[in-house]
Order: sequence, then structure tokens, then C-alpha cells
Amino acid sequence: MITLKASEIARITGGVLHGDSNIVVTGSVEVDSRKCGKGSLFLALKGENVDGHDFVTDASKHGAVLSLTDRQISQPCIVVPDVVVALGKLAQHVREELSDLMVIGITGSQGKTTTKDLLSHLLQIIGKTVAPAGSFNNEIGAPLTILQCDESTTFCIVEMGARHSGDIAKLCEIAQPAIGVVLKVGTAHVGEFGDRETIARTKGELIASLPSHGTAVLGSYDEFT
Repeated sequence: MITLKASEIARITGGVLHGDSNIVVTGSVEVDSRKCGKGSLFLALKGENVDGHDFVTDASKHGAVLSLTDRQISQPCIVVPDVVVALGKLAQHVREELSDLMVIGITGSQGKTTTKDLLSHLLQIIGKTVAPAGSFNNEIGAPLTILQCDESTTFCIVEMGARHSGDIAKLCEIAQPAIGVVLKVGTAHVGEFGDRETIARTKGELIASLPSHGTAVLGSYDEFT
């Protein structure tokens, strides 16, 4: 991630800083305390079975200098109403700061991860490329992908999944892709969407978000693209 002071992160996320405002985040942004390193920002996310707040001390031991939390803790932290929403705000700020970054969004019912991996290998030849590990494609994974970028990054590939209409539009607001790739429109999550037509419209949110100079890549093998 780009270097940011704790006071800047508090302003960006709309949170309340508890700790030294001059703390500087120079490392990665992590949701797993074991992956934190020197200068990291730790996100205390709550899951069904695990509460990230229980691992803030461990994150600090691994090098994290600041945590994003939803309640005050003993270590330096920024308290926000919703850590996931704050994550999105932080990622959008970083994206806007990296104005020369080329972001490529990929969505589709099948093939996102394979396409992402192939594209990443090709783009690495041209310049530093950031791409998510595995299928990191939701409201947590996509912002975390953006936050891996810094001033030396040329390309960022963002996978975009959806469980509801509007999900991809929200991810596009954060990532601001210039290139949008829509793969096959299948029946994944058809129970939530109701029919393939609604799935297609949701995938189409990626194309609708592109700027006037953007590029859409659509598969000729699918009736919806």
C-alpha cells in the first residue's frame, strides 16, 4: 500500500483514532494477524466463528503498527462503525491517489480466476502487476487487492463476484477499472438472482462503470455478451 499516516487513514475512513497520529503505515494491509509484517495495518474483521479483535495483539507482535476496529482496544487503533465499509473507503482513496494505475476488472460465472492468472503472467512482462491470490473477489477481497498496489504498480487485476444486484457496481466504484472483461454468464447464484437475465445485468454493471475511454472485452461464445 502507499504510505499513509494514522491521522490520514482516520480521515479517509471517517474513524476515530486512538493512539499517536504520527504512526505511519508503510507495510501491507492484512486480515490474518499471522501475515502482518513491519508497518502493517491489521483489519479486525468479525466472522461467523472468529473475531479479529481477538488477534490484534498477535498482529502487533508480527509488526502491525495500527488496527482498524469497531471498538476501542488497548493497542493503537482507528474505530469505525463498519470495518468492511472502512476498508472500501481506504481502497478507493488509494486507487484515486494512483491515477496512472491501469485497473482491469474481470467478472463472469466461470473462468475469472483462470483468466486472471493468465493475464497476470502476461502483464508481468510489461510492468509490475498486482492480482489476487485465489478467488478473492468480494467486498473484502477486491479492496485488499487494490491495497496491494503502490506507486511502482503498473497493472492491477481485480476479480469481481456478486451475490446480489449492485454488488459489482459497488466494487467498480472502489476499483475504477479502465478495462472490463465479462466472461460466461452462467447459473451460479441463480437462486439469489432469480434468472440468468438478472445475472447478466449484474455482470453488465462492470461495463456500465467504464469511463468513456474504457475498453470492454466480451465473449462471443455467450448469448448475453
